[in-house]
Amino acid sequence: MHRVALAALLVATLACSLVSEATISSEDRLVSDQRPALLVVAPTNQSTYAAGSPVIFHAIAKDSIGVSRVEFIISLAGGDEKLVYETDNPDGEPYVEAIVEWEATGNQVYLASARAYRPSGLPEDPADDIGSNEVLFSFGVVPPPAIDEPVIAQTPEVTDETPAPVPDLPAIEGVIQGAAEVPVRQGPSTDYPIIQNLAVASSVQVVGRSLDSVWLVIQLDGAYGWVFRDAVQFEGALDALTPVEAPPINP
Repeated sequence: MHRVALAALLVATLACSLVSEATISSEDRLVSDQRPALLVVAPTNQSTYAAGSPVIFHAIAKDSIGVSRVEFIISLAGGDEKLVYETDNPDGEPYVEAIVEWEATGNQVYLASARAYRPSGLPEDPADDIGSNEVLFSFGVVPPPAIDEPVIAQTPEVTDETPAPVPDLPAIEGVIQGAAEVPVRQGPSTDYPIIQNLAVASSVQVVGRSLDSVWLVIQLDGAYGWVFRDAVQFEGALDALTPVEAPPINP
């Protein structure tokens, strides 16, 4: 009985806290104590990026009245850097997916924060806008690791049943898929450092696979990287890709 009563109380509380868009007026926009909800998808807290690679800031904001902008603040030694995503609608949208890009620099850990804002005053005076709770996170930037070219796995003996080792790495067109950016690593394991992150729908060249077919080798600008197999959509059979040996892990 106590559990049933508690569940009924929670449902009643949630019902009282919801605001219908049909009942929103200009006065509600100014006096409503409801704040926008914000979820930071990327960067994940305490993630690591190679210097010179893009850092994708990705957040999802919701508000029954409307979100007009999302701000990301990066704490720097010389002063904070602000990255702003603004909607085309000055009154805001009930659902906003904000994505901005920043180049990873230096060799340090950065503290960052994010907030979503509902417009509540004049468009030219955003200081009165109502912000969501602040989301805090950190990420690190390290020097880019040295990346060895992939080594084609050699078979000990070639027979009629065993195909000969492939002398080159033919490329297959692929597309990054998933709900968030995909990390590209130096080797086929999460023990390897991240080289960079690729946004969803990015085009890639698949040139090989790990010996257990769990990871794929993709071609980057002048180098190679490894991504999880399920993060790439491509045409063709997985077994048709060239098996590639794992490189040594750089300390």
